[in-house]
Amino acid sequence: MKTYRIASIPGDGIGKEVVPAGQAVLQALADHGGGFAVEFETFGWGGDWYRAHGEMMPADGLAQLRGKDAILFGSAGDPDIPDHITLWGLRLKICQGFDQYANVRPTRILPGIESDGMGTRECNGGSQPSSFVHPDGTLWFATSRGMAVVHPESIGAGAPPPQVMIEDWRVDGRSLPLATGIEVPIGSRGFVFEFTATRLRAADKTRFRFRLLGYSSEWVDAGRRREAWFTNLDPGSYQFEVLAADGDGRWSPHAATFAFAVPTPFHRTPTFVLLTSLGIFGVLFLVHRLRTLNLRARNALLTERNRISRELHDTVAQGLVGIKVQLEVVKRHLDADSPAMEPLCRVQGIADATADEARRSVWALRDGATLDVALEDALSPVAEAVLVNSPVSYRIRCEGSRVRLAGTEQHHVLRIVREALVNVLRHADARSVLIEVHGEPHRATVTLSDDGRGFDPEAMHARSFGLIGMQERAGMLRGGRLYVTSAPGQGTRIRLEWEPDAHGAP
Repeated sequence: MKTYRIASIPGDGIGKEVVPAGQAVLQALADHGGGFAVEFETFGWGGDWYRAHGEMMPADGLAQLRGKDAILFGSAGDPDIPDHITLWGLRLKICQGFDQYANVRPTRILPGIESDGMGTRECNGGSQPSSFVHPDGTLWFATSRGMAVVHPESIGAGAPPPQVMIEDWRVDGRSLPLATGIEVPIGSRGFVFEFTATRLRAADKTRFRFRLLGYSSEWVDAGRRREAWFTNLDPGSYQFEVLAADGDGRWSPHAATFAFAVPTPFHRTPTFVLLTSLGIFGVLFLVHRLRTLNLRARNALLTERNRISRELHDTVAQGLVGIKVQLEVVKRHLDADSPAMEPLCRVQGIADATADEARRSVWALRDGATLDVALEDALSPVAEAVLVNSPVSYRIRCEGSRVRLAGTEQHHVLRIVREALVNVLRHADARSVLIEVHGEPHRATVTLSDDGRGFDPEAMHARSFGLIGMQERAGMLRGGRLYVTSAPGQGTRIRLEWEPDAHGAP
């Protein structure tokens, strides 16, 4: 709760009765929930103090009052003491010391009068005349700081409208010279203009309005504010204009003007737009050109592959068909128990398997013509064709999801398996081979394990074109890897891993 410290000065006459009563009223308000508290300190300055000390208040009286929140003053005046002593020695001394005003009838404070040349707005009345009319028509007023004289015929007569001028302008907080046509730095965001009017009379009544041509043609009423600011102006030319008016509403005949320019950043210039458009067009043309060349190369490759496939079909495949026909003719001329019947059947099986492989090769060369088949379904014909009527037995075991083969992927995988089986038959001297297929959502594995005599992979790799071809075909598969594990007398294990293009159901 706020506590107000009040200096109580009853003074003389009726003040000794009124001030104590006023203290009682204030104390009652504070005691009955007024939301504040009061502390009074009474000073017995006045006529009695003058008779005892020769002055109306002590020399340090103002210092004693300075720490108070308010002064409750009664009256100043004593029949036995001249008025100029009681008035100037107590009340006016306090008022002038703290720049205070007393409501003494018939004093009336007029707004703005101090700025029109008067030293103070406090006019004194009371026992002496506060104003009078001089025979020459002038008006005389008594103030606490001397006499004020007013010439009525000069009020508002002949005073020209205020002249306005631009004092300074700042861009992003930095002052720039007032040079017409100046170009601000690129990227400037904040613009502040300071202006004033050359009018000494009633300067606080001067009003302003401004506008920024190039931004808006409408005038903005600034009131008494002598500053205008703008932000984020677009590139272009601008002219700031400002007018001023006096208290009578008369505007200056000519506006103060200042022209400046906001440069266009490079990324918004026609040159940049043109270069960017050319760059985009060039990139698009290059992409189109590369894609066209790629399509041409692909078409040339497909054309060549189709030509090779036709040659294979018309030569090798047709030749194998002819061999099969001739073998069938020979078979019909032999007796069933002829010693040549068994070798002839074996040769006929090999011819059939070779014809199937030739047909798959033709399909692989014709892009998209290879059938989509399950890996385990395609392995049996390959193993049967290679190992038929041989001492090597085989088993196929499948785990996980079904692995489906399509396109060149089928061709490479089956070629690798065929080459591995041919090596088992020719070099391993094995009795059996296990073919394992393991399918995962994004990975497939084919493993061939035999119980043959094995070999040294490091020594064999440099002179085995079969292993080199298998490694190359594995590299053509997506994520393909081929691992060969073998040792003399311990058999051979070949594992192919890759990422299939298609997957079957588990």
